[in-house]
Amino acid sequence: MPNKGTIRVSSACHIADFVRTLGGSPERVFRAAGVVPAEVDAPDRWLEAERLGGLFEAGALELDDPWFGVRFGLEAPIEDFGVVAYVVLNAPLVRTAIENLRRYAREYSYGPIEKASIEVFGDVAEIAFRTPTAMGDRVRHLLECHFTSIARTLRRLVASDSVVSEVCFQHLNLAGRSEVCSEFDVAFRFGANANAVRFESSALQLPVVGADRSLLPVVRTRLADLRGAAGVDFPSRVGGEIAAMLCDGPPHVGKVARNLAMSPRSLQRRLAEHGTSFREVLGSIRVEMAEEYLSGSDLQVSEIAALLGYAEPGSFTHAFRAARGLSPKDWRGATGTDGRANLLAIGLVPRAPWRKITSFWREFL
Repeated sequence: MPNKGTIRVSSACHIADFVRTLGGSPERVFRAAGVVPAEVDAPDRWLEAERLGGLFEAGALELDDPWFGVRFGLEAPIEDFGVVAYVVLNAPLVRTAIENLRRYAREYSYGPIEKASIEVFGDVAEIAFRTPTAMGDRVRHLLECHFTSIARTLRRLVASDSVVSEVCFQHLNLAGRSEVCSEFDVAFRFGANANAVRFESSALQLPVVGADRSLLPVVRTRLADLRGAAGVDFPSRVGGEIAAMLCDGPPHVGKVARNLAMSPRSLQRRLAEHGTSFREVLGSIRVEMAEEYLSGSDLQVSEIAALLGYAEPGSFTHAFRAARGLSPKDWRGATGTDGRANLLAIGLVPRAPWRKITSFWREFL
């Protein structure tokens, strides 16, 4: 797992094309930064934060552009951020999307973060990330790229260019820039207490425009809403509700019960009548889905942990090992074309009754 001194290179994958399009030399930029192009040629690669920041600084110098990071942030597709982009763009509400960004940013995208927060001040909401002051000017264009991308994404979530009011940066305004970039009509503030995007708080209650959970990045299966599906027993219906909520954090029994139009006590009682509990259903669904992700995609273990609603990858690894006797990484390594059958044969993957849930998903879809 990347440590706190590294950052995912998602935002830099198109930097060579960007520099070239504007008349600069990508070769000079990479040479000046001491970075090899292959180090940033795929979104899921990781690089030391200050080296990646240095690449952005070299790009700004090559093009003599004090707004290089902002302009690049307006061009870089959020989809390059992988799972983080998925859980943001396909959240049910803007509040959930912003909370997902806050929860996952430290581990999956934005590198060294001392504090991440979401606050509401009357009509204004703020998502903020505080970075080490010592990093300062060495990563300013990188930070400006990221927070411009967040602001641009917020506009996309609600299909409105006016939702964002201000973008704030911890670093000072260098090179005598005005606080408005001609390509992006929001106010920029420098020397702030944290890097932040401020927007209309009323947007938090809005549904995300274009959200589609069927776009979940797994190769061999998709999630569907199983609520009310004919022929499914009650534990399976609860499992379907849980599956639909996992990417937004661990589902709470109260929310699942509300979706099924009953009280939490009634839900637990009905599950007990079927010889199970909410906790057991949640654990079984997570293991089933983990196996699908591990065998049907090239997602990193940390990304799978996020999609299953775990706060930390270590918690996912511990739970999976307890259920299957192997770590997620080792389980994936042991499952080739016939690996799953091999694990069944030697007893490492029990033929649990919860197999019927996954079987139903496949038939239903």
